[in-house]
Amino acid sequence: MKRIFSGKFIYLALFLSLLQACASAPQVFYWGSYQQGLYNSYKKPGEENTQQQLEALSESVERSKAAGLPVAPGVFAHIGFLQLQHGNAEAARANFLREKSLYPEATVFMDRLLLNMQKAPHEASEKSDPADGAPAGLQVEPSANPLIESSADPLAEPRAPAVPEVDDAS
Repeated sequence: MKRIFSGKFIYLALFLSLLQACASAPQVFYWGSYQQGLYNSYKKPGEENTQQQLEALSESVERSKAAGLPVAPGVFAHIGFLQLQHGNAEAARANFLREKSLYPEATVFMDRLLLNMQKAPHEASEKSDPADGAPAGLQVEPSANPLIESSADPLAEPRAPAVPEVDDAS
């Protein structure tokens, strides 16, 4: 009993703790192709059409059910956004509500999207141009997103207020 903490015991404990730290953690969410698809849509826009993205995400949802894992955060919101681009506002709304119910931390963002969806049809009817092929309410100007109201660029440098010039000719 005099040498319980011998050098071998300390090395063994250190080795076992390192081995345990390297063990992989259990998967919490089923991500499927969501991360790669989202990356590709930003990195190579227009290469994969929105219908293909919708099908891939729907397949990921089905696979998550089969694997018994919850769908990753953001998947239903992204599905809703894609459905909104296709003009299916009711399905988009249902997916935004589903995202909100599954992930309460997304409540503020989902509420903002839902609020802007309610405002969009009134604004879209004034701007609607059937010749461009986009569903009403989805005409997107290059610098504007129909779901986000802010017209100011959040990354732009703040400007100092204009100061009127004073004439010192007196």
